Amino acid sequence: MAIVDMTRFTLFSFREDKEALLKELQKFNYVHFLEREEDLSPKAEEKAPSARVPERVVAVNEDVERVKYAIRLLFNYDPRPKGLRGLREGHPTISFAELEGAAKSSGWETIYEKVREISDRLDDLKLKETKLRGELEEAESWRDLDVSPKSLEKLSGAQALLGSIPRKMEANLVGTLAQKNLVYLEKVGENKSDFFYLVLFHPSVEEEVTEVLRSAAFSQMKLDFDEESLARRQRLYQEIVALKALENKTKEELRTYGADLPKLELAYEYLVNQQMRVMSEEHFLTTEYVDVIEGYYPTEKAAEFQAAVEQGVGERYYLQSEAAQREAKDVPIILKNNKFNKAFENITEMYAMPRYNEIDPTPLLAPFYMIFFGMMLGDAGYGLILLLGSWAALKYLKLSKSMRGFVQFFFYLSIPTIFWGIVYGSYLALDIPVPKLLDLNKDFTTLLILAVAIGLVHLFFGLAVKAYMLIRDGKPMDAVFDVGFWYMALTGLLLLLGSGPLGLAPIVPAIAKWVMIAGMVGIVLFGARSAAGWGGRIAGGLYSLYGISSWVGDIVSYSRLMALGLSSAFIGMAFNMIAGMVGGAWYLLPFAAVIFVAGHFFNLFLSALGAYVHSLRLIYVEFFGKFYEGSGKRFKKMKAEPKYLNYSEEESY
Repeated sequence: MAIVDMTRFTLFSFREDKEALLKELQKFNYVHFLEREEDLSPKAEEKAPSARVPERVVAVNEDVERVKYAIRLLFNYDPRPKGLRGLREGHPTISFAELEGAAKSSGWETIYEKVREISDRLDDLKLKETKLRGELEEAESWRDLDVSPKSLEKLSGAQALLGSIPRKMEANLVGTLAQKNLVYLEKVGENKSDFFYLVLFHPSVEEEVTEVLRSAAFSQMKLDFDEESLARRQRLYQEIVALKALENKTKEELRTYGADLPKLELAYEYLVNQQMRVMSEEHFLTTEYVDVIEGYYPTEKAAEFQAAVEQGVGERYYLQSEAAQREAKDVPIILKNNKFNKAFENITEMYAMPRYNEIDPTPLLAPFYMIFFGMMLGDAGYGLILLLGSWAALKYLKLSKSMRGFVQFFFYLSIPTIFWGIVYGSYLALDIPVPKLLDLNKDFTTLLILAVAIGLVHLFFGLAVKAYMLIRDGKPMDAVFDVGFWYMALTGLLLLLGSGPLGLAPIVPAIAKWVMIAGMVGIVLFGARSAAGWGGRIAGGLYSLYGISSWVGDIVSYSRLMALGLSSAFIGMAFNMIAGMVGGAWYLLPFAAVIFVAGHFFNLFLSALGAYVHSLRLIYVEFFGKFYEGSGKRFKKMKAEPKYLNYSEEESY
């Protein structure tokens, strides 16, 4: 239950052994290479310039993108079971050592070429269909035109114009041209914004007609086809139907490659690992013959690391190793916890990894997070649903490592939810005559006091962790100044304010007052002890003492433990009341059951989400604010996290 100890290494090897070395180190997995912007040692920097491998990076990136493209195309044609059945079967398992051979024998390049060729044909068909549909839409605008546009160009003794006018100009056009001789006007179609007209006129009135058309915003159109509108629409429709049939046939051809998805997925896993190997070379320093590699590995795996190096290059290497420095900022972090605490590591990782000289806060936050979540969800029925659902998922489904950790997280959270549900006497918010240690309908003040008391314990524990870290680092007086005086000031203040309501003996507030004053004086004198001169120290100390006001906000924040617990219970009661009113008659019982079940699942989701988020808030803002800085670097393993399969090798962390 700690941060894994790290060893820093510098490895010299021949360039010709690079590929074999990287493959063995990737099998080993627990190697973190220092990047160029990190703290490469000056000596290594002077000895060799950095290696640059852009061409190999580009090549492997292209291969990865090609495989991803083929997988996306075939995703909807995957014949493997999906949903719960798919989860029960899970991803295939393979050893990392077998991955390369399996991927190279998969023939993924041929599959990609075939799939790409079919996809190109589909794209071409869709493009043609889009064009035909556009022509059909245009033809619909001229649906009443019973002559071909080309035949109108062959008229003798008359001129023909085809075009559109805005709808609002129709009355003006029709009214004006109706009074003209030697003019024929016919509406032959329309759309949402325009009317389409055929205008026939004698050449002698061309100038008058042109002027009228201009005033009506007539837009002449040249239609380049030699068939009647009906015949054209029928032809276009038949061509679209034929294209759709060909498109469906082509999709069926693509479907036959759905069975090759496992081969593409194997290739993807191999290629992303190859991508990681190639990209890691960019962080190496290199000469004409030698590579210089710097990085970290877990100290407890020193023998395995050296064995991997020797497996890759034999005895053709030189290795320097030293324990990582506690204050170094570039040391990568791996958290090592037991099965229970490991389920809560995601909370730490979402905030920030600890620095190498800090402690892993996961075991410290886990019990408090469980208390907070359970108190805010606070229903034994909901807890039982979480317990059974997560247990069934863990037992019967083959989940990925990350998904399994997520489900296990909620499995553990179901236990405090049941506990607090029993304390509240809440079972799906039903009015059941069972013993209640706390009644959510009446004991509001008690609940608030309990929430605040838990908050005080949480905050004081955070200060205790800070004191431990200072003492561990050989700074006991800093622990007195930065923690001890705050304990005195806060404890004295709380006893002074609470002695009356709690009915404490008169001597208690008298002692508490002087303890509080002593603590406050200590904060003023030593809260800014690094400042230059006593004036600066006093001013800084007063500012530090002003920080006591933030404690009020911190303590009040824990009232959400009561508020969310009440809201969850009252929403559940509301659904029970609605279901009860609907189910007054026997024939409405099915509807009442649907309302009851759906309502409670909705409330479970909403309340669990609220409990999850607000518990995080209390950990991140109130608790971590007392001792935790974070800003550590996550250890970058050499293997890519598998997406489509599971590795048979067990992971240490």
